[in-house]
Amino acid sequence: MKTVAVLMSTYNGENYIKEQIESIFNQKGVIVKLYVRDDGSKDRTLEILKDYNVNLEKGTNIGYIKSFMWLIKNVPFADYYALADQDDVWDEDKLYRAVQQLENCPDHEPALYSSNTRYIDACGHLLREISFKPNVSLESSFVKNFATGCTIVFNNDLRNYIKIGKPEYISCHDTWLCRCCLALNGNVVFDVKSTMGYRQHQNNSIGAPTSYLGKLERHLKQLFTDSSHSRQRTAAEILKSYGPFLNEHNKKTLTCIENYNSSLINKVHLILNKNFTCGNRFNDFLFKIAVLIGWI
Repeated sequence: MKTVAVLMSTYNGENYIKEQIESIFNQKGVIVKLYVRDDGSKDRTLEILKDYNVNLEKGTNIGYIKSFMWLIKNVPFADYYALADQDDVWDEDKLYRAVQQLENCPDHEPALYSSNTRYIDACGHLLREISFKPNVSLESSFVKNFATGCTIVFNNDLRNYIKIGKPEYISCHDTWLCRCCLALNGNVVFDVKSTMGYRQHQNNSIGAPTSYLGKLERHLKQLFTDSSHSRQRTAAEILKSYGPFLNEHNKKTLTCIENYNSSLINKVHLILNKNFTCGNRFNDFLFKIAVLIGWI
């Protein structure tokens, strides 16, 4: 059986972490090793973790993005690596499904698996099943990230690239992993089947709105208030970190994103590029608007 290192960053997770840890150790068909970096919890999280066979790193509060990146770069070798939130619930075949699909990818190439999820409430009741089927490409990942962090499993070839990169800016650890894998011409597998409950509650560090109005509100808020240029900066960081490893097509794509805001012609070129589609017309439309106003 393959060994999967499960990487979890915790912070004040006492309410739900027991159920999540038990669902991780209940995985079938794989050997699980759980690595936890606690990001300065002030509740009973550390006390609860002592009851389980976890490899624990007690840290200061640096935020979940840096905490996950520390784990990715510092845990011991395994066959595969999986990201885990502290408050979800995994089906017992979650990791096995991921490993089986990653095993079909070519050897010695970066590979990453992600999937759909089921939204559940604080009590574990089903809110909504996600059945999205994205276009899987470097361009589409910049329109809308489709690789939710808590579903991601990846191989050593991708991890080795991540370890040598020294980006000064990462918008989120999951988008960084997925976009780097695609930019490096790696293999990204998307599983349309949901194999976990993605818990939505008021204390989520990150989460997803479950209503259509909630989704619309979040999209519009991001569009008209987020001028951080996260996609443009991410493209620049990938070019800086991995330029010599990129093929010409991906290098051209990233350069197009990095330089889109330098002229109206560049914006029009990006808007008209048919490769920039995520499989959802509304998100594609919002991306074009964001390009036009200079906020990607």
